[in-house]
Amino acid sequence: ARERFCPSRNLPLSFRRNMPKVILNGKETEFTAGESLLAFLQSRQFSVKNMILEWNGQILTEKDPLGELRLKDGDTVDLFSIVGGG
Repeated sequence: ARERFCPSRNLPLSFRRNMPKVILNGKETEFTAGESLLAFLQSRQFSVKNMILEWNGQILTEKDPLGELRLKDGDTVDLFSIVGGG
């Protein structure tokens, strides 16, 4: 039998079922093991500029070392836009 592939990740579906997951803005989302928080966000077209992130209850901004923080299965990430006004 030929393996079926996940079109969004070009990975075999059997592999995809075992991928780690985070909760991104309340929705379960798969990521690649060992992926940094910054790479995860960029791969989903999120810009960290003018954003506040909450990662497992910790508040982060673009000034934090997001490229050094590694995601783990079950992590929670919430994104908030900074809106100016007067």
